Amino acid sequence: MTALATRSVPAVTPQTVPSLLRTWMWAGLAVTAAAIAYYPIVGHYFYGDDFSNLYRMRNEPLLEYILKPQGGHLFVTSYSIFYLSDLLFGLNPQPYFARVLALHLVNTILLFAVLRRVTGSDLAACVGATLWGVCPTHEGTLGWYSVFGQAIVGTVVLWLLYDLAGVEQNGMPGWGMRVRWVILLLVSATSFGTGLAVGLVFPLLVWLTLPRVRERRAIVGLFAGVALFIPVLYVSLHRLYQGPPIGLEIPHEIGIHHLVERFGSLLVTMTLRGAAYGIATTLVSTLHPTVRFPSPLADAVVAVFLIACILSFSTGTHRTRRYLLVALVVMLASYAMVVAGRVGFDAAQPGLIYTNRYHYVASIGVPLAVALILCEAGRRVRVRSRWMQALLCLWVIAVVAARLRNGDPPDPTQVARQQTFGVLRSIQAAIETTPSGEDVYIPNGDFAAMGPFSKAHIVFPGWAGVFVIYYPDNVVDGRNVYFIEPEYRVVRLANLGRRTAGLLKLQLPPPPAERDGNP
Repeated sequence: MTALATRSVPAVTPQTVPSLLRTWMWAGLAVTAAAIAYYPIVGHYFYGDDFSNLYRMRNEPLLEYILKPQGGHLFVTSYSIFYLSDLLFGLNPQPYFARVLALHLVNTILLFAVLRRVTGSDLAACVGATLWGVCPTHEGTLGWYSVFGQAIVGTVVLWLLYDLAGVEQNGMPGWGMRVRWVILLLVSATSFGTGLAVGLVFPLLVWLTLPRVRERRAIVGLFAGVALFIPVLYVSLHRLYQGPPIGLEIPHEIGIHHLVERFGSLLVTMTLRGAAYGIATTLVSTLHPTVRFPSPLADAVVAVFLIACILSFSTGTHRTRRYLLVALVVMLASYAMVVAGRVGFDAAQPGLIYTNRYHYVASIGVPLAVALILCEAGRRVRVRSRWMQALLCLWVIAVVAARLRNGDPPDPTQVARQQTFGVLRSIQAAIETTPSGEDVYIPNGDFAAMGPFSKAHIVFPGWAGVFVIYYPDNVVDGRNVYFIEPEYRVVRLANLGRRTAGLLKLQLPPPPAERDGNP
């Protein structure tokens, strides 16, 4: 009888030492595959919002930097970690991304542990953890330090699922575990936008997974209260720091009913598109990295996956049904939160939901469903355990070989590294060519490594922002350094900063004769 054929209830049974060793061997195989797939991120550099964060933590009060919402997210936990990383490692990006890689490997182990608890199968757990651990779309999250908060949300989701899956063996959660869950939910909600979705749907996950006993209602009620507190925290921090306005200004010519209908239609459509994309890329992209979505291959993969889920739900055990619903809730809630935050952009850019950085948390539901499907299939189709183990080993080797053959994913941060060093060389050259004791005046150029915000000096003040990050003081080698900026509002805003006060000087208009083109 194969390990895949192990009954899915009860999920966790006492294991002997040899059994534990086998379990850790399969877990190690999944983690090794993930490490091989993602070790290149340790060589990444800062990009885009990374520079904005490094600039803000040097130019704003610490509490304002940590508590102020950005881009519709609460980043209290993420920015606290970013600030501590800057204190510990400075501007060397390698330790930053080494920690991101370590967290992803921890998440892969946690996912294996969750799947092992839910299914009771080492092989099914290894398949699911390997699929998710090596999935190429995670590069969008792991390769950009400013969005590593999604990896933190992934840790929280997996830890919560691990605790919930152990209730049948360990008994109903006591107050210690409930307090831990509350703390984890708050950490999740303040790490990235998808963490808000986790807090909002956690009462439903508790209701789906806990046994039907009297205590369940009280526990669901407790976390319903937490789910109500999270929007209050979100709105309060936005209002306290005057972040982006909450709500929409509705033009008179557009009725409220039309607006709600439009938002609802986009929310449903884009959430389903995101879920389909997450399913297809998690299952196929490792072996077929050029798969497009939508495409006949991607559509076929999604269709087969959904059919397998329906069959497993209709013929599976009660526990299988409950955890298939858990997988569905995690996936749809995460994508719905992404869409709700980006719906204004999605209306103009329908493909935005396919951006890789949005799929790390939502895709956790895919390997959970895959493991359950395999176990239900294993209950009906008897295959020798040795054959299954050999096939699994060959499959993992094929997955890793495919990742190595396809090469590392494109790394846009290397261009950012070159652009950053180019700007620093130009600044240093301007300083060195100015006579000692005289003031240095440098035109405030655009900083291309800021991506779409490279020309938005109101967001990041170009070369002056790079100078603030990489130079500890506005006086270099006895020379006062200034940047000449043509926009008055950029200079006015800079004068409110700790480092930029007085650093930017307004470019004066040319004399009238020069404006008219006369000598």
